[in-house]
Amino acid sequence: VKGKRCPAASSRPSSALGSSRLLELRGGLSSSSSSSSSFSSSSSPAAMVRSWRLSRLGRFASSFDASRYHAQVLFVDDDGSRARTCEALLERVAMWADAGWWIYPHAVSTSNNVADGDAPPPSLLASASAFGLCRGRLAARATTLEADDLSAYDVVVCVDYTVLEQVRALARDQVEAGADAAEVEAAEASVLCLTDFLAFEGADRMEALDEELRDLVARHYTAAAALTELPSVAPSDAAQWEQFLACAVLGCAALTSCLKERIDLWFVDAFLELLEATYPTSALLEGVHWAEAEEVLRRHQVTGGLDPRERKRLFGEHCERLRQREGGARRGD
Repeated sequence: VKGKRCPAASSRPSSALGSSRLLELRGGLSSSSSSSSSFSSSSSPAAMVRSWRLSRLGRFASSFDASRYHAQVLFVDDDGSRARTCEALLERVAMWADAGWWIYPHAVSTSNNVADGDAPPPSLLASASAFGLCRGRLAARATTLEADDLSAYDVVVCVDYTVLEQVRALARDQVEAGADAAEVEAAEASVLCLTDFLAFEGADRMEALDEELRDLVARHYTAAAALTELPSVAPSDAAQWEQFLACAVLGCAALTSCLKERIDLWFVDAFLELLEATYPTSALLEGVHWAEAEEVLRRHQVTGGLDPRERKRLFGEHCERLRQREGGARRGD
């Protein structure tokens, strides 16, 4: 969690990473013949990357536990600047998108280039002033990634695929050290690259941005939307750093939209289960109006995550399903 100081993680140098593995992570090479057969020979590189991203998002969606009504998000970089900037940006984006009480961002660095306790570069703090970001987050001393972080957070978001491979190498080291392989594999499903979320097909991600951040993204949208990974740039390079910020903002908007949808879907599913348990037959709904049903249902916590109009709509649909279900059963008799 935020504020802890972790011991250094694996010191495996980034230069030792296999080029084929990194190409695979970037969507340019399949890890098996079975997965490569899913792409036609005529697939464009953009289509292949999108397919890989959707596959990774699918794995994450199936493993994400939304029942706690919040998501702990850990950004990881290898330079001490990009992850904490994403952390501060996600905080701002989530608050604007009315998800500040659901999404809690944190940041760490791999130990390849950053030591635990390193101070951030002075130029990084300019971002706090220019974009209204939390100065405390950007000024905090570095925390390095440790193996336990992979299972301690709901989603681990890497700034690029080199960092992603470093994180996955840490997971493989856990297995080699005797950790439960199934648990490590489950934790790995929550390790993604920020640009993976650009493939999210739910709500319009630009709606998650305030006017200032929307203007920033608009100036660089073509480049940001097409990026395979966040660029490795320093905050001292003002022009390149602004483009990085635009890319990170767009990624954070997509991440926020994705997490909001996963949590919203959980609330809907939980409310539907509550309706089935409370009113399993039309007989129990005889003479029951929405106001009366609402009073009964509101005793349960899961209703608090849904707009009253949404609850009323779902109640009406439940009543109609019961009528159709029981009408069909009677005709069958």
